[in-house]
Amino acid sequence: MVDYVKLVVGVLCMTIAVFKAKQGAANNAARFAIACFALLGLAAFAIAPSALRFIHTFEPLPNFGRWVGNSLVIVAGWCVIAILAYTVRDGERARRLVVLHGVIAGLVVLALGVLLFAGDTQFEIEFVTVYGNRPPITAYLTLFSAYCAAGLGAFVALIRRYSAAAPERALRVGLNIMMLGAFAGLLWAAWKTVVLVINRLSSSPVAAEAEVTALLSSTAAALIAIGGVVPLVVRYVRDPLRRARTARHLRALEPLWSQVHDVLPEIKLAVDDDDFSVYRRVIEIRDANLALRAYSHPKVRAWATEAAEKRGITGDQVEVLVEAAVTASALEAHAAGVRYHPDPRTAETPNAGTGDINAERDWLIRVSHAFANDATVQEIRSRVRDEVSSSAAVRPVPPT
Repeated sequence: MVDYVKLVVGVLCMTIAVFKAKQGAANNAARFAIACFALLGLAAFAIAPSALRFIHTFEPLPNFGRWVGNSLVIVAGWCVIAILAYTVRDGERARRLVVLHGVIAGLVVLALGVLLFAGDTQFEIEFVTVYGNRPPITAYLTLFSAYCAAGLGAFVALIRRYSAAAPERALRVGLNIMMLGAFAGLLWAAWKTVVLVINRLSSSPVAAEAEVTALLSSTAAALIAIGGVVPLVVRYVRDPLRRARTARHLRALEPLWSQVHDVLPEIKLAVDDDDFSVYRRVIEIRDANLALRAYSHPKVRAWATEAAEKRGITGDQVEVLVEAAVTASALEAHAAGVRYHPDPRTAETPNAGTGDINAERDWLIRVSHAFANDATVQEIRSRVRDEVSSSAAVRPVPPT
């Protein structure tokens, strides 16, 4: 069971590292975050019982594989401290702090190797139970637990600093899960300390030491890994849905936008960002509405309102119909060069909206649908087209 848990944790940590690496490392803190998860993943693989047995077949010293796995955890703890340093300190002070703690981590790794060699052990999966009462191994386990506790404490401080301010709910949830994992890790460190004290005071090993240790360490690593995965999974699921929703909105706006853009290509904004493509369309359509004000037929509103009443249309759908008819008829007048208003400021303005870009988007989607499909809008458009193209058309008003 411990094997499977360690391997799953390793896969989760390596997955996070790969995803974060694909997203790019914008700063030193991000690079250390990638390294931290990669090291935790490798450590989980190395400390899995099956991996320890495999490494034992060629390791130069007994329990060398355990030292490698523990050393990877130490370096991952240093990465956490580095993340915290680059997050709360300026560049040069952060760099000095990271170098200092890097030296400390290196000395800890070296000390663990010396203590393991001095312990004169043989390979054992139940390492603590068998050798925990030997002074060098007691020192080994104490030093390892203390450094891990320091790293977990720094991890808790980092998460507490940023979880409340995280902009995305998924990120906040992930950080809080990781904090639970860090607390589980602190419980693991406390448990290891209790075991070491009991081993020194008693000749009998602590019952179920290995099982509790595996449970706490695996829970800590699993929660930290799951917390790191949550934002990635949410983003992986959300981004395709967001792109599909954006495409649907663009398709709904296309009938209206394409026609006003054909007539007034200058409305197209230079910025081309897929994340804001729908909002660009909204702004461009509203710019076109303003540019077409001088060409708005003065009787279209009355025609459209009267037609809506005859059809039994009520509520804001009347205004949707009116705006679609005004825009369609203005396009016809613009094509014929017929201006109905010498001063565009005297012309009727489009729906003012609520100032909410999403509400404006939804409104224009309804207008676009009526613009393309409503029989009344097509009838009024045809009526204005005939008027401006006939010999009795209103004489164009010269620009002022």
